[in-house]
Amino acid sequence: MPILACVEWLDLDVSDLDEPKGSRAKRIVELKALLRSLSIRFTTEGRYIRIWGYTRPGATPQFE
Repeated sequence: MPILACVEWLDLDVSDLDEPKGSRAKRIVELKALLRSLSIRFTTEGRYIRIWGYTRPGATPQFE
C-alpha cells in the first residue's frame, strides 16, 4: 500500500519559514521542484502547500 493511501492531504505551512523573505520564496520553489521530482501530487492553498494522498470521488484538485 502506498504510504499516503490512507491520508487525504497534508498541509505544510510555508509562510513562517525562518528565513529572509527573498530566501523564503527560493525555498518554496525548491520544495515544489523536489515534490515534482518525486512525483508527489500537491497544490498551493493560500499559505500552505497541500500534499495529496488520495482524492475523494468528485474532488478535482488542480495539481502543480
